[in-house]
Amino acid sequence: DSFAIHIHKDPSFSPPSQNLSNSRFFNNTIIDRSVHIERMGYTMVQARLYLLRHAVEAAAAAGRPPPRWFAFLSDSDAPTVTCAEAHAYVSTREGKSFIRVDRPMTQAQRDLDPMWIKSFSEKTCPLCRDVGIMPAHYRHTTGWITLWLEHAQLFLSTEERYAAALRSWTYDRVVMGIADESYWGTISTAHQLSLWEEDLTYQEPGHSKSGHPALFRPSDVPRVFAAAAVPPRHIFARKFETSYECDATIARALAPNRSFPSLVAGRMLARRHTHAV
Repeated sequence: DSFAIHIHKDPSFSPPSQNLSNSRFFNNTIIDRSVHIERMGYTMVQARLYLLRHAVEAAAAAGRPPPRWFAFLSDSDAPTVTCAEAHAYVSTREGKSFIRVDRPMTQAQRDLDPMWIKSFSEKTCPLCRDVGIMPAHYRHTTGWITLWLEHAQLFLSTEERYAAALRSWTYDRVVMGIADESYWGTISTAHQLSLWEEDLTYQEPGHSKSGHPALFRPSDVPRVFAAAAVPPRHIFARKFETSYECDATIARALAPNRSFPSLVAGRMLARRHTHAV
């Protein structure tokens, strides 16, 4: 009962073997609402807001208090610590969300140069000013953030207010901001939320053109776990290769004294429960 998993499944995804909702691994964790994801667009934000709302409503329906933390993870994420270690770490960080600005502000942005303001207001987000989002509020952050409960509630309560403005968000060569990696930091700045300027998810630079982080393979697991332990602590890491061998290596690193299904059994499970998030 220390955590719950909620999965957003793109409506365009069709499992090759069986329906995900029937999988014994993911039963009752796939949320009812979904949106087709367009990378770098507002739909990435919308999917995460669907997940937030479902997590809060699911807890209320079960008569439980809402979770204190909400972590966004991809299907290539994996924990780098045990559950007990993760809870012990975040318990010392209560009251602030983990949202790190991952792109330093340009001099033009820091100075609020008139040309930069014009680009933000007229090209990047023409409707932002109408809902109280000013050029000075803009921050570029990763989308793999962890929200404190009160901050999650604020994002949910302001979803409708900001939706139209952020859907109009377009890429501009001066500001160079995209909706799904600007939403959380920009709204947090507009509301003056207290943040930990750190990530809980460890990543390494990958392809500069695609923006994807480096891909970790089984042989990388010991090194990645060691790097994630260096302060500030990371309790997840991505992007891991989605293979039985990688899963087994991660599982053994977390629980070396516990058994893990054989390679043959693991591949049989993979065929029966192929999934995507």
